[in-house]
Amino acid sequence: MHYFEYHHKSQLNLQNAKEKYTWLFEGNFSDESREVRFHLLQYLHREYWYNWMLKKDDLGKPLPIQHNWSFLYWSLSHSANYVAFIVSESPTGIDLVENQERDISIQNIHSPYEYDILGGKNWDNFYILWSAKESIVKLIGWWVDDMKDMHLKEVSTENISHFTFGEETYRIQTIQIDPIIISHIL
Repeated sequence: MHYFEYHHKSQLNLQNAKEKYTWLFEGNFSDESREVRFHLLQYLHREYWYNWMLKKDDLGKPLPIQHNWSFLYWSLSHSANYVAFIVSESPTGIDLVENQERDISIQNIHSPYEYDILGGKNWDNFYILWSAKESIVKLIGWWVDDMKDMHLKEVSTENISHFTFGEETYRIQTIQIDPIIISHIL
């Protein structure tokens, strides 16, 4: 997993991306999305000599890229100030959120039981649950509305948790680096 602070778009990065990956400027990507994809592509090129497109299916699930005789799975996330991406040999998902207070009614998307497991209903725990569930959404390509059917089952260590959705259990690592929370599928 890689993450870094992102204060503003870099015109140099965007120009380099436009020269090297013209397809990034053909879609409806924001400059932030273009730049995080550029960083991911730079990493893929440096580590795996991969230099092609990144595609998603109709539900927004990233399609694996072929590397030698196997596949690499990828996922990315960004906010106004931070970006994160992950590349793995097994299917994965990642989400990054900035911890900030909002209308308190949004906290009700998660169950009281889930908040109890984490030690209470507060903004930190709201975003821990949100980012973990969003990483599942990115893994399987469902919708954010499906979060209501995802449930925290247990926390096995300080930053590893298990969530259920349907018949599946997902193992997720969550990292807090104030003010961001990053969760990814293990």
